[in-house]
Amino acid sequence: MNPQHNTRQPFRDTILDCHTHRISEGAIVCVDPPQLDATLSLHPGIRFSTGIHPWRLESMTDEEFEREMRIILRNATLPNAAAIGETGLDALRGGDLERQRKALMRHVEASEKMHLPLILHAVRTGHEIIRLRKQLHGNISQPWIWHGFRGNPVQAAQFCSMQDCYISLGARFNPSTAANMTTDRLLTETDAAEENIEEIIRKVAETRRCLPGEIMESVATNTRRIFRSTSSAGTTPDSNPY
Repeated sequence: MNPQHNTRQPFRDTILDCHTHRISEGAIVCVDPPQLDATLSLHPGIRFSTGIHPWRLESMTDEEFEREMRIILRNATLPNAAAIGETGLDALRGGDLERQRKALMRHVEASEKMHLPLILHAVRTGHEIIRLRKQLHGNISQPWIWHGFRGNPVQAAQFCSMQDCYISLGARFNPSTAANMTTDRLLTETDAAEENIEEIIRKVAETRRCLPGEIMESVATNTRRIFRSTSSAGTTPDSNPY
């Protein structure tokens, strides 16, 4: 199966913040599955991602995990669903890594089934994320976004060398990575930082010695490529992506 994006139409307006935990327009707002109904009731127009963060796995029963996966899949059919995640691997927090790996694979499957990009959290597990993406190469059709990337240029290049893999820089990033990575794989985010997205873009631009407008243009081009509208969200998802 050749990797390709889904056929949904691009969002009408620009997304510069590809991952935030604050309610914001022009952003992909990350919401935990248990909070989805209440959040969407109060803010029905937000573009959202949803997934089970690895930090939450440590105190989660198997039954709770399965219940939240059902919530993810149900809400992924909504017109304003933008991505699956965040999900991933964290060697410092989140409990048993093998359980985290199994949870990550369930999110990968959901991403493929629902034709939505995958937003990744990786702490001291970057080598595993890269190895997994290489192993699954022929079975992956959706973009992967490594959010809050703080790694070095070599790791960034390894990840971005693969089809539809993107690096998202937040308030804290490796200056050498920001200065040297290719802009066609560059995204920006606020995550949980106090800075707004314009301030983060300005920091990236200063590091790259270019104008903020150039970074905005690159990020906007990339988000238009990655995040699609769900005007066709009523279509039947893949029953088995593998």
